[in-house]
Amino acid sequence: MDSNFGSIGDFLPETEVKCRVRGCNNVVHISSRMAMQNVVEGKSTPARMCDECYALMQTLEDKEVPCSTPGCEGKWVWTRYQQLVSIRGGHTTPPRGYCQECHAKMDAMEARQIPCRLKGCHNTWTLSAAEQIKLNGKAPQPRLCDECYKILTGLQDKEVHCRIRGCRNTFIWNRFQQLEHIRSGKSVDAPPRLMCEECHKIARGLQPQEVKCRIRGCEHKWTFGTFEQLELIVKARNEALDKGEVLPDDFKPQPPERMCNDCYAFFQQAQDVEQPCRNHQCKNTWTYTRSMQLSQKMRGRDNPPARYCEACEKILETLQDKQMPCMQEGCNGTWTYSKDEQLKDQTAGRQPQKKRCAECSRFLTNARTIQVTCSKCGSSFDVSSIQQLEVKLGTAGMPTLCADCASKEINADIADSGKLDCISRPKIYIPKSGPWQSDEFTQRPPASVDQAAMDSFAEAERRVVCIGDDLGCISGEGAKDWTLLLKEVLAERVGETAVLNVSMPHTTMSRCLLRFGRDVAPFKPQLVIFSCVFADTLESKAELSGEEMSALLEKADADFQALVKAIRELGAKPLCWIPNPVYWSEGPEASRQLAGNFDALAQQLAVSARQNDVPLVDARTNFAIAGEQTTRKWMADWCHVNDIGASSIANWLKNEIMTGKLLQ
Repeated sequence: MDSNFGSIGDFLPETEVKCRVRGCNNVVHISSRMAMQNVVEGKSTPARMCDECYALMQTLEDKEVPCSTPGCEGKWVWTRYQQLVSIRGGHTTPPRGYCQECHAKMDAMEARQIPCRLKGCHNTWTLSAAEQIKLNGKAPQPRLCDECYKILTGLQDKEVHCRIRGCRNTFIWNRFQQLEHIRSGKSVDAPPRLMCEECHKIARGLQPQEVKCRIRGCEHKWTFGTFEQLELIVKARNEALDKGEVLPDDFKPQPPERMCNDCYAFFQQAQDVEQPCRNHQCKNTWTYTRSMQLSQKMRGRDNPPARYCEACEKILETLQDKQMPCMQEGCNGTWTYSKDEQLKDQTAGRQPQKKRCAECSRFLTNARTIQVTCSKCGSSFDVSSIQQLEVKLGTAGMPTLCADCASKEINADIADSGKLDCISRPKIYIPKSGPWQSDEFTQRPPASVDQAAMDSFAEAERRVVCIGDDLGCISGEGAKDWTLLLKEVLAERVGETAVLNVSMPHTTMSRCLLRFGRDVAPFKPQLVIFSCVFADTLESKAELSGEEMSALLEKADADFQALVKAIRELGAKPLCWIPNPVYWSEGPEASRQLAGNFDALAQQLAVSARQNDVPLVDARTNFAIAGEQTTRKWMADWCHVNDIGASSIANWLKNEIMTGKLLQ
């Protein structure tokens, strides 16, 4: 039997177990025979003391130590094993202990639950019997509950920036403050916004101030608080430090421009609105903010200003105004191709328009039609300002033949001239003679009708002809052609549209009828836009009696009906517009007495439009709604609009066309 056990023990290896004394890192060797004996006896490997600890314990003796309870004279026994554990743990002094009498008192006591010292925490901590004995009836010191203490041990004091914007100082956010922050349901990653000591000291010396509202026209005030003053002081202090200077002790910050409560209430109710870019070729928008709306409202402006989107603004910064050659043949002058015009042309992918220089434009503005005697038939005929400019530049000679004599000479040079009764163009045939020859202002065709215009118009699916007077042909310096803008906005809404502007100076409503067969009908438009109030006013007398005024208005109504009839018989739709305001008092001396006639004719035009069921765009009223200050910014001179005004007219016409479905 013994030999059998011995042979089995050979299969059990020697093992090592850690010394049973806490704090000792030595090991105890367990032989294979001893391990086998433990197996036979059904025992696990016992905890054993290493030889070093055993030898040390043999040198120790039990000691009597005074009771740890204050005022108690009893003693308790500090055994040699307890001493051994203390020594191996690096301690030589006895721990706290209690005599038998104090232990008996503890056994009779129950632990007490004390509220956690942290404000807002509803947990408790346990005041043990031993601690109660130690306190001897005194109140315990405030203490954290276990949960709060566990959180506290995982925290470290942090350095946090001062809450004042721009301040470079910091303050210490200690662990206990962090614990309060966490237990109130907040994240430790979002520390409280507190001031540093320096900012707190400055703030104590500040007082709130009442400051006038920044919105022009508002008399209310707002409160410039100490906190805001402090931010400005800190900013000034930092700027001084960066320059190596010291901020004066008596420095007083200037209050910023800010809204009062009433203006702010409007601001809160308003909503940011996306507005189309001022560049009509651009599809982007810019944000018409609530603040901008408020400023416009206080200035009496209801419409948003014209403004570029962010992308166009960046492009505009890279551009410079250019000098372009004058379009007039023989002229060496230049005109300014502005950054704004370049931007619009780039976006549209088109070449810059041809324009005349300022000197040529000024010549055309100041020149008046002159009378010349025909060298062949002796009759008088007109030489226009354009012809005079060509003569001045040496690109043409002074004409000597009237239109009839010149036509006869041309026809004499054409084979089979008797069979020709018109001038042929692709799909468009413009008659050579007609009622327009009876009036000096309608004899010459409009300059806009050239081969390129006829070719593009003939191929277009949607065709619009605009006919009118000086305010339609756009001849003033700085004025903008709204018909070009109308073409752009219509292209965005209904597709590519041919828009031909055949307006000419001095074109009254009756002259529109004279020109109709040559300048409108051949183009077979789907829509005809017209207005001649300005020219009709210039043709009238400065002072009219009651009967004369009635006769003027009756003729205007009759001419209106005749023109509308001609348009409808052509198969087109009419669209009438009342032009922008005209500041007659700032115009030429001869026209300053005509303001009343202009008002009367504009009103008559509106009445005629309603009575004849003709769509009407009243630009004059729309300008007036915006206020005179805004209207002045939309004008290039006393009667012509600039790019902003032209854009407004184009958009109003576009809206009427889309609403009334005038262009299919």
